[in-house]
Amino acid sequence: MPQDLKQRAITSTAWYAGTRLATQIISWGVTLIVARLLSPSDYGLFAMALAVIAFLELFQEFGLGVAIIQKPDLSREQLNAVFWISTGSSALLAGIAYAASGFAARFYHEPRLATIIPILGLTFLINALGMIPFNLLTKDINFRLRSLAEGAAAVGAAGVSLALAATGGGVWALVMGNLVRCLVLNAGSIIACRWFPGFRASFAGVGEVLRFGLRVAGTGALNTLSNAVNTSIIARILGGANLGYYTMAESLGRGNPLHKISTSVITQLALPIFSKLQREEEELRYYLLKVSKYLALMAFPLQIGMALTASDLVDVLLSAKWHPIVPVLQAFAVGGVLWILPLPSFPLLTARGKVEYVFRYTIAFVLVMAAVTWAGSQFGLQGVAISWLVAFPLLRCIPLGASLTETGIPVRQYLATIVDPLKAVLVMIVAVLIVVHVLMPHSVPWHRLLVAAATGAVTYIAAVVLMDRSLLAELREIGRALQPGRPEEPAA
Repeated sequence: MPQDLKQRAITSTAWYAGTRLATQIISWGVTLIVARLLSPSDYGLFAMALAVIAFLELFQEFGLGVAIIQKPDLSREQLNAVFWISTGSSALLAGIAYAASGFAARFYHEPRLATIIPILGLTFLINALGMIPFNLLTKDINFRLRSLAEGAAAVGAAGVSLALAATGGGVWALVMGNLVRCLVLNAGSIIACRWFPGFRASFAGVGEVLRFGLRVAGTGALNTLSNAVNTSIIARILGGANLGYYTMAESLGRGNPLHKISTSVITQLALPIFSKLQREEEELRYYLLKVSKYLALMAFPLQIGMALTASDLVDVLLSAKWHPIVPVLQAFAVGGVLWILPLPSFPLLTARGKVEYVFRYTIAFVLVMAAVTWAGSQFGLQGVAISWLVAFPLLRCIPLGASLTETGIPVRQYLATIVDPLKAVLVMIVAVLIVVHVLMPHSVPWHRLLVAAATGAVTYIAAVVLMDRSLLAELREIGRALQPGRPEEPAA
């Protein structure tokens, strides 16, 4: 990888991950405070309005943001054309939100929705203004400035929500917080990028951009549909209580912080980096293997450790009434490894222009997982977990194999990249099992969980450092790259 690109990748990862962590902490803290000040009905009303907006958001960007990042040679005139297309569609969606607000108010028997939904609909127009600057910052791998805009948006939204909640603003604390976050983020993106639209637009080649973007948008919509379909199947066959167990197990096993941060970082950073390297075969192979190595280093111990300590984890975090989710959580934790490892495959295939392949794969994935969920649900909640554990990892290996084929990486070379973390986690498994089942079988859950986690962490780190002598040198190199005094240039 070119040295300047490598430097930007390392610093951008640090900026983005750090900002995500900080904004999550702010968001959680504000949510806890605001929840004490508002009533459940305020949150319910806001959820009704947000459901309408979230549905319309599926049709806003048409995947144009990803297309901007992937296409290396878009002219300013073409960007202007994309801007006016996006602005026109966003204005249409804002109008639809206004028209739908009266229907939603009557459907939910809540007159205030007639005002709240049009106000939230303004976010379509605001997002259209900042869509191109935001994605140009991403394309330039300038996450320092982008992260500052995101951080300012989180702080601004938190301040407004807290102020309105404390002064009796009710549901408007949530509505205006959402609007301010959107406004500050997009204004910050425009200022940081210094890109402004013009009236000189060229639509030559924009049709190809639109087709590319529509495939990306379709893939995202299908993933959303898949979750909704599987949830509906479980609810219909197994009932609300089992759906609650399933949802909580999925939240812990696949919605834990590693999943959220790794998915977010890979999704945001891998695409612009792979797009810049899409014609550099050797560099692309190097980066794919390097990212895979670090994902494996994180995924193996955290996911397998969660499976090993699932019983104590549920008792400590959720209480004994949630104990039926333990086997389901263990399935999600183990299978979650194959959720994380193929993450770079999708941005790599997208960067190489293989969006048609990703789209078709997603269609097959949705259909197969729906069938698997239905079949497993005939045997109860554990049947769903077992069928998921069998089918999901196999399906996730398909895009991973496609990305290796696309870059010319032999399977043996890929496995050699992740074999040291795999061997280290086997050592960790033995150590944790000894703690849980031999040394502390009758200890209280929180004490056993704490000792098992500490033992697993120390054992894994020691094993992986002994097996991979180059790891410490790589970490020192990353540390040097993060030293201050190497500012990034603003996006062009």
